[in-house]
Amino acid sequence: MRYEKIDYSEYNNETGMNLGVVREMVVTGLFPKYDDIDFYDFPNIMIDLDSLLSTVMKLNSDVNNEIKMEYGKIIVNSLGWFINQYQFNGYITIYYNMDEYKTFTEIYPDWNKERQSRYDNFGMGEFIQKTLLKKLKLLEGRMNNFKIKKCNDAPILDIKEDLKTISGKTVILSRDPHYNCLFIYFPDMWIFDGKHLFSRDNFNLVASNPKVKYNLLPYYYIICGMNRNEYKGYHGMGPKKTITYLKDNLSNIIKGEDEIWKEVEKYKDLFFLKNVYSKKQENNT
Repeated sequence: MRYEKIDYSEYNNETGMNLGVVREMVVTGLFPKYDDIDFYDFPNIMIDLDSLLSTVMKLNSDVNNEIKMEYGKIIVNSLGWFINQYQFNGYITIYYNMDEYKTFTEIYPDWNKERQSRYDNFGMGEFIQKTLLKKLKLLEGRMNNFKIKKCNDAPILDIKEDLKTISGKTVILSRDPHYNCLFIYFPDMWIFDGKHLFSRDNFNLVASNPKVKYNLLPYYYIICGMNRNEYKGYHGMGPKKTITYLKDNLSNIIKGEDEIWKEVEKYKDLFFLKNVYSKKQENNT
């Protein structure tokens, strides 16, 4: 299956439009639009299901079960097509939590606050937990080289630990820029963000990515913020200001002597992830 553009003209109401949005976001999150991008060269494929379904959680949850089942059909069929396409070339793991990311909210209470409120909405959240995930478990039993993994905290923390134990190129399918912070630790890691496939070597060629070296990304996000995860950073420091500030003050920042850095340093474990573990992992170490 390749990406196919959706003709919205067939939809004439909110429900139909929502179905189109679900299909658009799920399909583009899995299948590149362009023929020169695919995942056949990756022995390890990791999918962040929380990220993939974040748009679904925004939709009106006050819909009947028939419409919710249509949402589920779109999601399960898309994942099934993806697994069928790549299962003989690489091992596919789907990670999910669909709950609070406690490790990060203990550091920054507003982390993913809006997304968490969506999970707490028992319209769509309950459907995903009780219906959709059951269907995905059925896929797991029927298909080779595929598993679905329940995370006790943010999926990025489980993915980080799994990356330590596997060899070969790995691609992570996620629209969450938080994964960019893992480039420091894993040179064979790539990211597909729904539009672009990139590694730490060609990270800066993607127009939407910050124009800093990959090893400075945690510093950049700590100061500038990360809108997707609702971390605000230092007030008044937008992307351009942050890039300039890093160039002019990096030495003092690294030494911990910079005044702006002192204000946000308490949040550094949101983005310097090497020694950050989920609460369950932490208790077992």
